[in-house]
Formats: sequence, C-alpha cells, structure tokens
Amino acid sequence: MRWSGKEKLVYLWKASAGRRKSILLSSGVGTGGVLLSLAFIYVSKWTIDTVTADVPGSLWKPGAWLVGLLALQLLCDVLDGWLSVRLQIDTGNGLRHRLFAHLLYSRWNSLEAFHTGDVVNRIERDVSTIVGLLTVSIPSLLITGVQLVAAFIFFCLLDPWLPWVVLAILPLFLPVARIYMRRMNRYTHAVRRSDSQIQSLIQESLQHRLVVKALELGRRNINLLERNQQTLRGRLMQRTRFSLSAHLLVSVAFSGGYLVAFLWGAVQLGEGLITFGTMAAFLQLVGKIQQPILALARLMPAFAGAFTAVDRLQELEEMPTEDADAEVVRFERVPDVEIRNLSFRYTSGDRLVFRHFSCDFPAGSCTAVVGETGRGKTTLIRLLLALAVPDDGYIRLCADSRSCCVGPETRCNFTYVPQGNTLFSGTVRDNLRMGNPQATEEDMRLALHTAVADFVFDMPGGLDASLGETGGGLSEGQAQRIAIARALLRPGHIVLLDEATSALDPETELRFMENLRRDYVGRTFIFVTHHRALAEACGRILSLTDEA
Repeated sequence: MRWSGKEKLVYLWKASAGRRKSILLSSGVGTGGVLLSLAFIYVSKWTIDTVTADVPGSLWKPGAWLVGLLALQLLCDVLDGWLSVRLQIDTGNGLRHRLFAHLLYSRWNSLEAFHTGDVVNRIERDVSTIVGLLTVSIPSLLITGVQLVAAFIFFCLLDPWLPWVVLAILPLFLPVARIYMRRMNRYTHAVRRSDSQIQSLIQESLQHRLVVKALELGRRNINLLERNQQTLRGRLMQRTRFSLSAHLLVSVAFSGGYLVAFLWGAVQLGEGLITFGTMAAFLQLVGKIQQPILALARLMPAFAGAFTAVDRLQELEEMPTEDADAEVVRFERVPDVEIRNLSFRYTSGDRLVFRHFSCDFPAGSCTAVVGETGRGKTTLIRLLLALAVPDDGYIRLCADSRSCCVGPETRCNFTYVPQGNTLFSGTVRDNLRMGNPQATEEDMRLALHTAVADFVFDMPGGLDASLGETGGGLSEGQAQRIAIARALLRPGHIVLLDEATSALDPETELRFMENLRRDYVGRTFIFVTHHRALAEACGRILSLTDEA
C-alpha cells in the first residue's frame, strides 16, 4: 500500500517525538552560523572600503571584528557538529527500538510475508535514511530558508533590483521539483528492493552455509549475487543519471545568475556608483542567495529517499500486534488443557488443518502427539501457545476453580522447545537464563542433568563456555539437550516439545524420559514425535489423522 504525502509527513512527525527540541536547537545553532556569515560579509565590505579609503577610519576596528566573527563561526561549526551526531544517534536508537519492539510483539504469522534479510535491511538502511532526513535535511532546510531571506534583505539594502534577477529562477524551480520528487521516489523504491534482495541472499547463504557446501551451491549463489548486483547497479545508475541531469540544469541557471551579478557590479563599479567593498559583497551575497536554492535541489533526493523509507517501514508497522499490556493469567497449580470442537486453517481458501477436533491433556500427564507429516502436530503446538487463533471452537486452561481460553496472556503457563537448533550466541549460562533469569547454578545443573546434558561441565569454561551463532561448536544433539534444559528452567507448568529429541539416539532419549519422570513430577508434558519408543514411554498417545 502506498501512503499519501500527508500520511508520510504525519509518520515523520511521530518519528521525531522526543527529539523535536534537539532538532530546533541544532537548527538554531546553524542559523546563528548563517547570521554570523552575513555579518562577516558586512565587515569584509567595511574592511575593503577602509583600505581603499572609501570609508574613513582605522583598519584595526574592522580587523578585530573579522577575527571575532571567525572565532564565533568556528565555535558554531563545532557545536553544530556535536549536536548533529548526538541527535542522529538518539533518533536512530529510538526509531530502531520502537520498530524492533513492534516486530517482536507482532502476531506470529504477520512476519511470514517478509524475508528476515529484507526486514533487517529496512531496520538498518531505511531507518538511517529517515534519521538523516530528521537530523540533517530538515535542519538544513530551516537554516537555508533563514539564509535565503536574510541574504535577500541584505542584498536589497545594497541594490534594490539585482536580487530579483538572481531569484528569477525560483518560479521555474518549484514545478520541476514536484516532477523530480515523483520520479526519484519511483527510482528509490526500485533501488531499495534490489538492495533488500542482495541482503536476503547473503544472509540465507551464510545461515545455511552447510547446505550450500553440501549441495555445491557456492558458484550458483555467487552468480545469483552478481546478477542481483548488476540489477542494483543499473537502477542506481539510472537514478544517478536523472539526479545529475536535474542538478546540471539548476547549476546552469545559477551560473547565469552569478554572471549577471558580476557584470552588473562591474558596470556600476566602472561608473563609480559602488565601491570595491560593495562589489565584493555583491559576489558573496549572490552565493548566499543561490546556495540555499541549490541546497534545496540537493535535499530533494533525501526527501524522496525518506518518503520511500517511510513506505517500507509502514509496511512493517501495519502488522497487527498482540496486546503486550494485557494482564498475565498465571495458574498456581498445573491446569488441565481442554480442546473442544476446534477448527483451523492458516489462510482463507486453505484446507482445514483441524475440523471439529476435541481432546484433553490432564494436569501432570505425559502425552505423545503422533501422525504423518502435515497432519497438524506443529500447528497444535502453535494453537496452544496462541501463536495462531482457531477459526472455531476453543482451547481452555482449567485450574484453581477458574478457566480461561488460551491467548498471549496465558503463554506464561507454557514452556516450549521447537524443532531444530534454537540456541543464541553467548554462553551456555546466557542461554539457560533465557528460561529463567533468576535460576541458580544448582537449578541449571539439575536441568542439564535431566536433559542428559552433563557434557556441558566437560567443556572449557563449563556453564560459561562460549557458543557461536545457533550454538556453533555443538552437535545437533548437544544443542537440543541444552535447549531442553532451558525449557525446564522456565516456570511454566506445561512443557511443549516439538521434535525436541529428534537428534538424540534411542538410549539417550530413554534416559531423558527417565530423568524427566524423576526430577519434574507434576508438570504436563506434550511431545510431538515420530519416534515410536518415545511415544510408548509417554504413556498417552494422541494420533492425528485426516479426521482430526
């Protein structure tokens, strides 16, 4: 969906929340620098006229003013640079924090339409573009506006007609700017899409580098990267050609204005109507008037890029979110899980994964969920965690003389071990404390022992052993066991394990089940598994078929 210009401006206004005073302060310091530069032009005229004897007096006084003004200008430049960097950092951090929080609290399936590489590209590149607009381009726009007005008034005091000749290009500039913005916005959208495709390819190739090597996909992916880079290069060059053409037209017009001012001043100087100081002021003021207009031309790509970035970020912020402020529903005792008349499909038009499905998971039970691939085993886990919402029927938790349907607010009663390697970079201790930040070392040792992960204590550093991305340095089975220990540390009464023991050998799997019964009595365990021995060890088996 494309947003209107007004909606984009509203988005930018909200994005500047908490930083507007800093933006105005930065603009004020820059404006002070502009006024000092105009004062410097006046004192320069005074100095030249004093040297040429057009104005009586000593050279010491204007010279002292020049030194003072130069010192103040340098101070303004340093202060402006410091304020600008601080403002960029704070604004960028604020925007990324808001967007990151929105993504983490968005509904589980909302993000499925986006590649993670594309999302990261938007968080980094598009946020940087908007930060540049808010902290650099907009203050520059305010400063150049003040410079244009002040320089024009100063010029009119010296010559009432020449400034209008210099500004004659402005009425032509405005309609050209409108056309420029429209086309530049289109070009920038194409460039950003290509950029996201490249980042997505690189991220996937590095993330799945084992598969890339095993299937000898290296050359294929490199060739694909080269093709995407050529597409990006073509789009960048197309945008650059258009931008340079527009810039050339503006520069030619401004050069004509400078030439007119120079010739006009030369004629008046020859006729004795102005002094050498006034001539020097003419030439400096022409630049002070034309520079803001030229700066506006240079700012147009920044505005076009920012409007494109707003489109891309709003696509992410349109994703519906869960209610992060909802009151948590925590059961003190292990609740029963009741599923009644459940029907569910992922999207309209898809086949029903569940049709009028009912079952119970009694408190403290251990159940194996089995069935052929595609029968809905993982979907059942997602429904229990309220990551997906039933089309009909309900899932209810019942205990302590109360009951409620599952939702984000009941997720605290569950703990979950998903398929695959789900460890984060950091230490083993860091990963375990994701399950329970208050876990003691004794708690961690018990959880690791139950998960048959005592090997951790033989690693260099033990609990403080460093792990790479997705548990780099561990086997798949070792990573799974640490993930199980992390889940056991979480206070949730209902433990969901989705193929969490798929990489374990049968002997280790059975040892884990024995430890689980001994060390964590009372919790409800729901295993999604294809292992027959594990299913039989659970005691209860729920078989999902077409009729589910």
